[in-house]
Amino acid sequence: YYNIVIINVLNILSLIKIVRPPTLRLIYINLLTLSQCYAIVTAERAAPAACKKEESTMVYVCDVCGWEYDEEAGFPDAGIEPGTKWEDVPEDFECPLCGVDKSQFSEQ
Repeated sequence: YYNIVIINVLNILSLIKIVRPPTLRLIYINLLTLSQCYAIVTAERAAPAACKKEESTMVYVCDVCGWEYDEEAGFPDAGIEPGTKWEDVPEDFECPLCGVDKSQFSEQ
C-alpha cells in the first residue's frame, strides 16, 4: 500500500510538467487526496506504539492477609524489578507478610 501511494505521487509530479493549466487543477486535487492518505497511513503506523504505552498493569492481592503485589512497582526487596508481570514472578514467591505461596493471590 505504501509503495502504491509513493508511485502515484511521483507519477502525478511528473505529469504536472507536461499538462495544460486546466488539468493542473485535477492533479492538484489528486495530490491533496494522496497526501491525506499518507497522513492516515502514518497515523496507522504510529498506533501500535501508542497501544504499547497504554498497556495496563495488574495488582494481585494475597487472599489471606491482603498484601498487594503491583506489577508496575514490582517488589525490589525480593529482587523483583518494577514492571515484572505476575506470571514472571518466581513460583517460589511467598507473601512477605503471611508467607503463603503465589497460588493464594487473586487479581484485584
